[in-house]
Amino acid sequence: MDSGASDHISCFAPTLNMLHAPHDFVGLPNGGKAEIHNVGSIKVSETITLDGVLNVPQFNVNLLSVSKLTRGLQCIVIFFDKFCIMQDVTTRRTIGLGKQFNGLYYLTATQNPNLAHHVHHTSHLWHQCLGHPSNAPIQLLSNKIPEIVCDPNHVCDVCPLAKQTCLFFSASTSKSFTAPFDLIHCDIWGPHKIQYILILVPDIS
Repeated sequence: MDSGASDHISCFAPTLNMLHAPHDFVGLPNGGKAEIHNVGSIKVSETITLDGVLNVPQFNVNLLSVSKLTRGLQCIVIFFDKFCIMQDVTTRRTIGLGKQFNGLYYLTATQNPNLAHHVHHTSHLWHQCLGHPSNAPIQLLSNKIPEIVCDPNHVCDVCPLAKQTCLFFSASTSKSFTAPFDLIHCDIWGPHKIQYILILVPDIS
């Protein structure tokens, strides 16, 4: 993937809508020129078809123009240090992934656009990202996406603390024998945001 290239360039002949382009040339970084043999379309994945690809057999590499990619596919390209993501502008759906190697970004040939491959494959991170659900949703996700490994023995330290609503009342031997409200059990719960909850239970046994 090249942010400085103005056109897609391939050393292989296009497979779709191929047109002959005689006597046209592209400029090389060393100041020379290379002849364009054909112009056409190439389908590189299930979601990406490149139009207007220049067939230049003298090239030893294939260049994917970022500017032409964003215009032709109506997508955005986000670059990170080790990978890049192509997303549809309207739906924000991932349509392509690239990986960085030796300072260059290469479009991955085989990819699952519904899965970001840079995310850790174990279920621990998915458990946190999905709001600490039980094991059943994680197991369902693992069945749909085999790359995610479900660990049924994983124990989350946060879940018991965050999901604990109220501690149990200890058994009491005190009893009221005269009238209601002579003895009141109190418990305060909080803090919750900016408030506390005070529970008053009259002993009327």
